[in-house]
Amino acid sequence: NTLTYHSPKIAGNTSFKVALTKGEGADGVAGSGDIKSASISTSLGPVDLALGSAMHDESALTAGAASFDSTFVTASTSLGGAKIGVGIYDSGSANGDESMNIGVEMPIASGMDFNLTYSEHDEATGHDPTGYMIGLGKSLGYGDFTVEYHHADLTGAAAGEQDTWRLGYSISFGPATFPTAWME
Repeated sequence: NTLTYHSPKIAGNTSFKVALTKGEGADGVAGSGDIKSASISTSLGPVDLALGSAMHDESALTAGAASFDSTFVTASTSLGGAKIGVGIYDSGSANGDESMNIGVEMPIASGMDFNLTYSEHDEATGHDPTGYMIGLGKSLGYGDFTVEYHHADLTGAAAGEQDTWRLGYSISFGPATFPTAWME
């Protein structure tokens, strides 16, 4: 139920998006309120910026929840071959939370990237989980292979720390995926 408009580039590198997600169902039930969102992205020299907001009507996500506005700001740039990005998010709800994420992606060999991400989450309840991810990714033609190590501090105490290893492989399909000779 979402209608979105993506503007063409304005003044070289600036564009905006607006969207409306219509709620459905009886008043007061989860998903009955509308969500209106707007964002703008641009570049200032070597830095790419984006900011936006989503305005949630009453019961837009949860039954009986009050209306609220969430916001985000992101910035990214390249240093040599590395890409560095920062994102700050605020849910805007009365019992909401804020988070900050910092990420670095660096090529280390042909088709291979090193990734590092740090996340910090501040909740209104005082529960403030943090964590980081270290990953290595390799493009293998039609798919990508990744190995990741995740560390999360969920409680602020040693008992709340979790370490996870993840191994992933993703395959992409599309019109250009298969060789022309195979399709003939």
